[in-house]
Amino acid sequence: MREYILEHNGEELELPRFTCELQDKIKDALKINNSDTKSLKEKREHLYKLECDLIGKDKTEDFIGGDLKECDPNEIQTLFIHICREYDKPIDEVNAEEKQGTMEYMGQMKGLAEEMNKVPETVKKVKGMNQ
Repeated sequence: MREYILEHNGEELELPRFTCELQDKIKDALKINNSDTKSLKEKREHLYKLECDLIGKDKTEDFIGGDLKECDPNEIQTLFIHICREYDKPIDEVNAEEKQGTMEYMGQMKGLAEEMNKVPETVKKVKGMNQ
């Protein structure tokens, strides 16, 4: 089973197992966070509640620098981004592997194209030697 680790101030914190239910909660949080109809307060409160559910109130407040009323609101958003990035890592790793494979393939094709470009010059030289 894959582990998801959140790092903060040199401390590692294991996130809960990623499940379909958790994925839905994160997706809902993203919708609310990107909504034009929700107030900033509603957005902050929703993210804060999700973060508390995931890592506990004490750890959330440690990460964001205080309780919901006294923290830096950017830290609530930043913590959420870090959580999302951690849960996205397996997909990002696969995408990076595929990109690397594509880059290697493109490099091989470039080498072949360069060799193919040499063929006309080689043919000219061979014809010149036969005359």
